[in-house]
Amino acid sequence: MLIYLRRILKYWKKFYLDLETVYFRNGFYQSIVGDIAPALNYPQNIQAFDSSDIQQAALKYLSVDAYGVVVFRPKSVSLMDNG
Repeated sequence: MLIYLRRILKYWKKFYLDLETVYFRNGFYQSIVGDIAPALNYPQNIQAFDSSDIQQAALKYLSVDAYGVVVFRPKSVSLMDNG
């Protein structure tokens, strides 16, 4: 069973990495918008967002009844001074 799950995970990782290729993004914008300018201006468009834009989008599209919390921590934290 574990081998089967690893194969599925490997497939999905490859699938999502393929979605991030230049050809995919250009084709996506061309088919949806009819122009690849949004793809070319992507970094500038992302940098134009500020925290209030993110908060407004979260309030609009995310449900308070269905969410998860992710906490990132370093692998190891030294609480003692090594000096």
